[in-house]
Amino acid sequence: MKIRKPTMSVLLIFAVLLLSACGGGGGSGDGDSSSGSSDNSSGGDISSGSSGGSIDSSSDSNGGRGSRNGGSSAPAANVPPSAAISAPSSANERTSAAISATGSSDSDGSIAAYQWSVDNPDNINVSIENPTQVSTRLILGEIETAAAVTLRLKVTDNAGATASAQTTIRIIEIDAAALPPRPDEQANRQTIQGIDTNDNGVRDDMEHSL
Repeated sequence: MKIRKPTMSVLLIFAVLLLSACGGGGGSGDGDSSSGSSDNSSGGDISSGSSGGSIDSSSDSNGGRGSRNGGSSAPAANVPPSAAISAPSSANERTSAAISATGSSDSDGSIAAYQWSVDNPDNINVSIENPTQVSTRLILGEIETAAAVTLRLKVTDNAGATASAQTTIRIIEIDAAALPPRPDEQANRQTIQGIDTNDNGVRDDMEHSL
């Protein structure tokens, strides 16, 4: 059998195919290079991460400043008020006495409420006219013998803190001073009229019993 030699056209086609194959390999190399560039771009994520770290640092710094600002602007603890009573040390029965709490104060606010009260162990006739007013009157009724009461004051400031004060007032039984001396019982029985030292027509022992 006779073998034919390859023609020129076949050789050209083969050369073209070979060149095409080489060109494809070069393109693949370019692709690898591009892929490497992409990796480098991914390496840029490290820079991005650094930027993220910067944000975190800024956040921490702001947080720190917020804490410092918060500490400097925190409200101070409330200072309790001071209670003070203005009142006489003694007063006559069947009269009234002025009492006041105007001397009370609050250094970091204001007094929001006043409350007066009386300790009255002898249960005598005494009361407070307006017990929630800053200034008011102590009303004194009839008493049989001299007595004493304790006047109390409680003040409350605008933040709810309280303070108290107290003073003692003696109640004078004024009728006792006008009475005659108490008579001797034996001498007083010697006559029907009894003893009337002030000569007002009433026996001395009767005046003391009224």
